[in-house]
Amino acid sequence: MIRSRIRLAAALGFLLSAATQVEAGVLTFWLDAPVVSGSTAKLDVRVQLDGLAGDQVEAIQLNVEASSAGLTEGATDYSRFAFDLDATNFPTWSAIVDIAAEGTTFFVPDDPIAGPFLLPDPTPIRLGTIVVDLTGLSAGGFEVNIEGGSPFFTDGGGLFGGELVTSMRSSETHAVRFGRGSATIQVTSAVPEPATFSMLAGAGLAAALIRRRRAS
Repeated sequence: MIRSRIRLAAALGFLLSAATQVEAGVLTFWLDAPVVSGSTAKLDVRVQLDGLAGDQVEAIQLNVEASSAGLTEGATDYSRFAFDLDATNFPTWSAIVDIAAEGTTFFVPDDPIAGPFLLPDPTPIRLGTIVVDLTGLSAGGFEVNIEGGSPFFTDGGGLFGGELVTSMRSSETHAVRFGRGSATIQVTSAVPEPATFSMLAGAGLAAALIRRRRAS
C-alpha cells in the first residue's frame, strides 16, 4: 500500500513537472525557395505564432550568419544581403539594425504600447523578403540559412501569459521553430560584375551597329 502511494506520488510529480514544461508559445519561421532573376535572388520569410489568447510577439530578430561562406565572405561581410519587411502584414514596424551590417536585423513596432503586434494565428504570414546580390559569384549552390547564427540568432519576444519574454528561443517554456530554416540558391553560371555587364552591353551594341551597316 505504501509502495503504491509512493509510485502514485512519483507519477503525479512527473506529470506536474511535464505540464510546467509545455511550450506555451511557439514562433515558427519558414524560408521559402529562392526566386532568381538576373543578379538577384529573393527568398520570402513566413512566420506564425501558436499561443494563448492575449499572447503577442512584440519584436522579431532575423539572422543569416550561418549562410554559405561564399555569400558572407566567411561570416565577415553581409553586404550581399538586404531585407524588405512586408508593410501589409507588419504596418508601422521598422528595422532597428540593417541586416547588411552584421547579418542580423531586428524589427519592432514604432508604437511599443499599441503595436500592432503578431498575434496567435494558425496561418503563417509573410514577414518579408531576403534579397541576395549574386554579383561576382561563380556557378554553384549557395545556402541561405536563418536557423543558425551566434551570438545572435533568429528569435522573437513579447508578452506571454502576461509576462515579458525577451527571448523565446532561450526560454524554458516557449520556443522558436523552423518549418524550413535554409534554402539553396543555384547559380547556373558565373554572374558578371557590373563593369563586365557594361562591356557585354557595349559589345552587343557594337555588333548590332556593324550588322546594320552591312545590311545597308
